[in-house]
Amino acid sequence: MEFRRNTRAPMSQIYVFGNSFASIVAVSELAKGKKEFLWIQDGLNVDGIWRGINHKNRILDLGMINFEFDVRHPNSSADLDTYSQYEINDCARFSDSVLNYVRRYSDVKVLPKILIYENNAIHHDHLLSNDFSHLDRFRDLAFDGTENPIGMHPSRKYTSNGKELLLDISYGEYVKKYFGLEIADKLFLPWAHKLIGDNVENTNTFRHRAAWLPLPYPETIFEAISGNLTDDYAYSFHYPIKDTFSEFVNQIFEGLNGDQGIEILQSSDLSDQELKTILNSDSKVFWGSKLEVFLRIFDQYPKHEIREFRNLINVDLYEVQSGNDFSSYVFLNNDSTDTAWYRLTVLPNVELEDGLQIAIVESRGPKNPSLDSDHFSHLRIKIKTHIKSVQGVPVFLTLNGEQYRNYESWHKLLVDNFPSINFGGGASFAYSTTFSDQVIQGIRFARKECEDVIG
Repeated sequence: MEFRRNTRAPMSQIYVFGNSFASIVAVSELAKGKKEFLWIQDGLNVDGIWRGINHKNRILDLGMINFEFDVRHPNSSADLDTYSQYEINDCARFSDSVLNYVRRYSDVKVLPKILIYENNAIHHDHLLSNDFSHLDRFRDLAFDGTENPIGMHPSRKYTSNGKELLLDISYGEYVKKYFGLEIADKLFLPWAHKLIGDNVENTNTFRHRAAWLPLPYPETIFEAISGNLTDDYAYSFHYPIKDTFSEFVNQIFEGLNGDQGIEILQSSDLSDQELKTILNSDSKVFWGSKLEVFLRIFDQYPKHEIREFRNLINVDLYEVQSGNDFSSYVFLNNDSTDTAWYRLTVLPNVELEDGLQIAIVESRGPKNPSLDSDHFSHLRIKIKTHIKSVQGVPVFLTLNGEQYRNYESWHKLLVDNFPSINFGGGASFAYSTTFSDQVIQGIRFARKECEDVIG
C-alpha cells in the first residue's frame, strides 16, 4: 500500500516512535480515544519477528508464534499502572486486557497440544506446555534431588531473596541439584542443550523461561513420575481464528496506516538533532523504536550491548503435505533427524493450492540442516518444496547472574535519566518484549493520555 508521508516540522503534544507492536498498540488506542498525536515510524514494515514472510499472497510466521493468555488466573481488576517490565512475567496479571485487545481484531482459538518427538515416538509435551500427565513412563528413574534448600524452590523466584539466589546458579546446575542427575539428564538437559548449547551451564535460572527452559516444582515432577499426579498443569496456546499470527499483526498496522486521521512521519525525514529536540521537549513520548537508535541520538549516553548475549537460530519454511491443520513437535534425540533441529510446526490456517500446507523448521547451529522429502515421514509430513531459509534470528537471552544485574541496573538508570519518555517494544527491558508485554506497554501509555481506552 502507499503510505502517507508528513514532511512538515513535527509539532505535537504526544509522539509515538517506532513500528514495534507496542507502538502499534499505543497508536491504535490513542486513535480510539480521539487524541491528536504524531506517529514517527522507522520504516514501512512491522518491526521484529512478527513481520513474517510473504509467500503466495500469505504472510507466514517465522517460527511457532502464538498468544499466551493465562486464562487460569484472570485478573480483570489489575491496575495497569502497577505493571513493571522488571518483574518476572508481570504481563500475566493482565491477560484479560491482552485478550480484550486481541478480540477487537480477531477471535482466537485454542491450538492442539504440542508434542515431543523422541526416538521415533511421540509423547506429551512437558517442556513448553507443562503437560506432566504421562511422565509416569519414567517411574524407574531415581528422584534423588536431595540438595534443595527451601530458599531456592522455584516458587521463590517471585521473591527478592529467591531472585538473587536463582541468579547465581546456572540452569544446568539447578536441575541436577533439585531433581537429581537421572531426571535432569532425561527430562530437562537434552532440551536445554538443544536450545542454548553449552550456555546451559552459564545462563541464570531466574529467567529460565526466556529461553523456553522449564522449571516445574520438584514435588510436581515426583508426583508425575510416581503416577500420582492429580492436578492438570497443561498450558494452552491460542492463535487467530482464521489468519496467521503475522497477518493479524500486519493487518492492524496497515489499517492504522490507512487511517486518514493519524498523522504519520518517517524518522528518515528528520535529522538526529530534530529527533533529539522532540525527545528533550515537554511532550509525552512513547519510544517503541529500537534502543540502539535512541542511543545513537544521545550518543554521549553510556551504552550496553545486550545483543551479544542473544542466541541465534535458523528458520526454514517448506511447502508440505500434512493431514493436520496444526501440529507442533519438539525434537529431542532421534536417530533419523539432525540434532540441530529443535522444533517443527505445521502453520495453522494456511492451505495452499493442491492442499499443501506450510511447515516451519527451527534449528540452532552455524547453518540450516538439509532436508529431503521423507525426513518427517514418521510424523506423516511430506516435504514438497523449500521456500526460504532465514539465518541468524536473535532469540534466547543467556545471561549469568552478574551480567543480568549489570544489564538490569543499566536499563533502570536509562529509564530514570529520561523520566518523560515511556520505553516499550524493543527498547523495554529485554526480558519484557513478549507480545503480551508489548500490548500492555502500549495500552498503559495511551491510557494515561485518554480515559476511554481499554484497561
